Amino acid sequence: MGGRGQIFYNGSEFIKGKVYFVKPVDTMGAGDSYLAALIVSLLKKGWKKGIVLQADVIEAAMDDAAHYSSDNCLREGGFGFKNQIEE
Repeated sequence: MGGRGQIFYNGSEFIKGKVYFVKPVDTMGAGDSYLAALIVSLLKKGWKKGIVLQADVIEAAMDDAAHYSSDNCLREGGFGFKNQIEE
């Protein structure tokens, strides 16, 4: 949802994530980096199939992901380098 934050549903409640505004250099890969960081953080916090995580655990993972994604927007190109296009 970009600048409006994120929403996560854990099966019983909706959890809203925070937004960290930065002056972006390039937003390519922001959503992908958010999702990857969210999944990694959830797994580190004990997420497994069939386990419903509590809201505070999900909020912490969403916060980790929002920070990672906002940092990604401060780099040129989604992979940390810009692609030169010959004219």
